[in-house]
Amino acid sequence: MVTLSIEEEKMLLVTLQLGDVKAFDRIYEAYGRLMARKLHQLVRIPEQVEEIHQDVFTALWVQRESLEGVQSLKAYLFTIVRHKVIDFYRKASRDKALQEELVHWASFSYEHIEAVLEDKENAALLESLVAQLPPQRQKVFRMIKIEGKSYAEAAAYFEVSMSTIKDHMARSSEFFKQQLQGKYSHLLYLLLISLYLK
Repeated sequence: MVTLSIEEEKMLLVTLQLGDVKAFDRIYEAYGRLMARKLHQLVRIPEQVEEIHQDVFTALWVQRESLEGVQSLKAYLFTIVRHKVIDFYRKASRDKALQEELVHWASFSYEHIEAVLEDKENAALLESLVAQLPPQRQKVFRMIKIEGKSYAEAAAYFEVSMSTIKDHMARSSEFFKQQLQGKYSHLLYLLLISLYLK
C-alpha cells in the first residue's frame, strides 16, 4: 500500500475536485487494497466485495466536486464503505438467495464486525442472546467484544490460558450462529455489519 503524506493528500483532494484522473488513480493506488480488505472483513462474498469496491471509488469520483472540507481521504473512503455495506445488508435482508450466500461465507469469528447496529430493538435482542451464555463466557465475550480487550488481556484478567479464552469465544460464536440461523435468522445479516452493542 502506498502511503500518502498529509501534504500530498491535500494536493490530491484539490486536483481531484478539478477532475484530474491522475489524482484519482493515485488515490486508488494508495487506498484501493485497504478498502478491499475492509470490505472483505465486512461482506465476505468475493463477488459482492468486488462490486461494492467499484461502487466506493465510483462514488468518490462522482462526488469529487463536493469534497471541499474533507480532512482525510482515508476516513472519507471508510465512510463511503460503511454506507455501501449497510445498503448491501439492507438488500440482503430482503433477498433469500443472498442470505444463503452470506451464511455460506460467514466465518462467525466476529473479527469482521465493524459497522454500527442502529436498530435498538435488534440490539436488545442480541443482548438477550449474550445473556443466555454461561456466566463466565458472558464475561469473556463482553470483555473482548464490548470493552475491546485482547485475548491475552482477558486471559491475564481471568487467570486462565489463552486456549481457554479462545474456547469461550469459539463456543459463543457457535451459539450465536445456531440462534441466528434459527429463530433469529433475520438478525444474522445485521450482526455481520454491527459493532456489537456499541
